[in-house]
Amino acid sequence: MPTQRHQRLAPIPEYQPFHIAALAANPTPIGQAVVTTIAAAITAGNNVTITPAIMVGITKGKKLSIVNGSTQEFITVLSVTGTTFNANFVNSYAINSNLYSVDGAWLSHIVVNKAGTSDTLTIYNGLSGMLPRAGGAIAAISPTVAGATYWFHCAIDQGLYYSWAGTAGDVTVFYLDYPPAFG
Repeated sequence: MPTQRHQRLAPIPEYQPFHIAALAANPTPIGQAVVTTIAAAITAGNNVTITPAIMVGITKGKKLSIVNGSTQEFITVLSVTGTTFNANFVNSYAINSNLYSVDGAWLSHIVVNKAGTSDTLTIYNGLSGMLPRAGGAIAAISPTVAGATYWFHCAIDQGLYYSWAGTAGDVTVFYLDYPPAFG
C-alpha cells in the first residue's frame, strides 16, 4: 500500500530561499540536510562522543543515519558541542563512515536569477549511497534565460541536495524543511 501523506500547499512567503551562485561537483545539501563523515572510529554504546568532519546542521534532537558498508542505523543526537555530538549506537563504525540526515523538504520552485554558460543544475531526493533507500536525481535543469521559473511542488523525503556544473550562473531554490519520517 502506498504511503499516505497530506497535500502541502503553503503561501510563497512561508518557503525559505536558498541562493546558489557557485559550482558544486558533488551533491550538496540544501536546508537542514547533513552530509559528512566521522573523523574517528565509534564503539557501540550509550552516550558515545562522535567527532564528525563537519558539524554544520547537527543539532540536539537531529535524526541521522550512519552507514559503513552494509552496516547502518538511525541515531538521535543527544547533545552537541562546537566540534562533537553524543548519541547511542547499537553497532561500531570505522573512521570515515558516512553520516547523513534523512530530513525531508517541500520543493516549491527554482528561479533563475542569471543564466550561466552550459549550466546543468541537478536536484536530488537523497543520495545514491543512502541506506536503507538510495536516493537519486529528480531533475536536471539547463537554465538559459534569466527570470525563468521551474515549478515542482513536490515532497523530497530523503533530503534536498543539488549539484551544479558549467559556469557560475545564479539561482534561488525555494523550499520548506519538514521532519524525518522515522524514529
